[in-house]
Amino acid sequence: MQSSFSIFCDLFQVARLFFSVVMLLAVPAMVTGDSPTDEQIRKIEQELSREREQYAKYNIKEKNLLGQLAEIEERIEEKRRLLVTIQEKIQVQRSDLESKQEKLKPLEIKADEIRSRLGRRYPPAPCAASTAARACD
Repeated sequence: MQSSFSIFCDLFQVARLFFSVVMLLAVPAMVTGDSPTDEQIRKIEQELSREREQYAKYNIKEKNLLGQLAEIEERIEEKRRLLVTIQEKIQVQRSDLESKQEKLKPLEIKADEIRSRLGRRYPPAPCAASTAARACD
């Protein structure tokens, strides 16, 4: 399917070719009052041939650009899908982390309580010598 820009370019080229033919036929005829000669017809055909070649080149360039654009759009879409996947994974991992942190809170409180009880039952032994003090740390 052609884009509206492509259709516009095609119409512009057709109009340009038509205008060129009219001008090449009409101007000499108006000046001389005669019908076009073989030389004028040859010039018109050469001009039309050049226009046709230029149009073909533009058409090839346009097709190449459209192909490149399609590839770029495809890569962008792939990257968007990857981004959505990564965002979903991050959200799952964030929820998992929050859940585990909530489970950890009561365990930390319980561990603090146990340490406190153990500290009251078994107070730390004083370290007498300097070498022993390093061992106590």
